[in-house]
Amino acid sequence: MLPYEVCAIALDNRGRLQLKAISGMSSLPLGDAKVAQIEEILRWLATQPETLRLSRREDSPDRAELPEPVTRHFDESGYRGLFSLPLVDDQGRVGLLLYESSDPDFLDLPHIEMIKILAGQATVAIRNALLYREVPSSTSSSR
Repeated sequence: MLPYEVCAIALDNRGRLQLKAISGMSSLPLGDAKVAQIEEILRWLATQPETLRLSRREDSPDRAELPEPVTRHFDESGYRGLFSLPLVDDQGRVGLLLYESSDPDFLDLPHIEMIKILAGQATVAIRNALLYREVPSSTSSSR
């Protein structure tokens, strides 16, 4: 349904994004190059408050239009398209979704709308989990 090569999710942990999952990886091995590349771009994306759709086309070698961290990430990863969407509700940021592809034009408007719906649902689910975690567990009293 969505034509991406990599999808990652990072969750907010005390104001800092922490990478939690990457598509196609059952774990996030320490020292893995792919994990390190995504963590590095996430550090920059964490400073961006809005949705970003960035790409580099081979027929347009001008790199001045892209922020330096994105240019470096594209050089290292081989990807040419990036879409990031902060997971935000009325209480603040809970995380960030990241999609990447070697095709700079990998997402059309219907794809982006699907991602926004998914992001909204994920935001609600994450916030509910955070709220549930804060609820004190009741101990069953003896009858």
